[in-house]
Amino acid sequence: MSQPKTTAANVEPPTAAAIEAQLKPYIVRTMPVASGEWRALLAPELKLRRERYWKRRLLPFRHKESAFTAEMKEAYAKKWDGYDFEHELDPQRQASCIEWGDTGYLASSTVTGRMHVLGMLTVLRQLAPRTVLEVGSGSGTNLLLLSGLCPEIEFNGLELTASGVATTQAAAAAPILPPGLEKFSVEPPLDRTAYRRINVVQGSAAALPHDSNAFDLVFSCLALEQMEPIRHQAMAEMARVSRRWVLMVEPFREVNATGLRRHYIVGNNYFQGAIADLGRYGLTPRLVFDDWPSKITLKAALVLAEKTGK
Repeated sequence: MSQPKTTAANVEPPTAAAIEAQLKPYIVRTMPVASGEWRALLAPELKLRRERYWKRRLLPFRHKESAFTAEMKEAYAKKWDGYDFEHELDPQRQASCIEWGDTGYLASSTVTGRMHVLGMLTVLRQLAPRTVLEVGSGSGTNLLLLSGLCPEIEFNGLELTASGVATTQAAAAAPILPPGLEKFSVEPPLDRTAYRRINVVQGSAAALPHDSNAFDLVFSCLALEQMEPIRHQAMAEMARVSRRWVLMVEPFREVNATGLRRHYIVGNNYFQGAIADLGRYGLTPRLVFDDWPSKITLKAALVLAEKTGK
């Protein structure tokens, strides 16, 4: 039975220098977050999200799990159908308001996704798992990139929609990696054919079609964000099929507790999970990291948890 080689005690997050290097090509402008100019940029978003927040508080969601799954499948089926990696990952794509420390950035909206790939890659290289599952793999972007950067790992994906699976499989069957993906990668791939070996299946995160303890590491990246009505089932399932590690890049409550980000998450009925509650799934946090560029509306924390119970 395979086991990750690294103990949790010495897993480190990405360095500030590595993050800055990935951010730099995407920046349009910078300014202090305390400046009047930055506050003026944020004002319309603050107003919109505050209104939606109170509307949602007064008229809360009443989703049944079946209705939620059907809605998500329909919405994302459209998103992944004909997905254009070149367009969607373009570093010149629409500028968004991004914050990191005391600095506000107008930067391409795709840059936070690049940060998340960097974070996951940093952890994977230290843990060296042999088998990995991504829950909510979408278009396959993470799997297609990480497979070339960690070619020794067997990468698997679980995606709700047939179109997401089809998009991933089409990219994996192509003679070369889609150019938009390679440009988006945080590094050149170590193996330019590894993407052809990924395996993706269709299914629901609430009932993963895998045996217990099937993978060394299971991860999600802004997929649980969209699964609030089935959050408990999805997180329990991720823990069940993991042999040891669960890695989540998600907007945990602790890093979105106040202000615009809280209003945005509640207003959209997004992920309400807390790092402090991971124990209910038999998971113990070993690394929590959130010091990276994040959108003003939502901040993802990279949380590595070890399966210590159940």
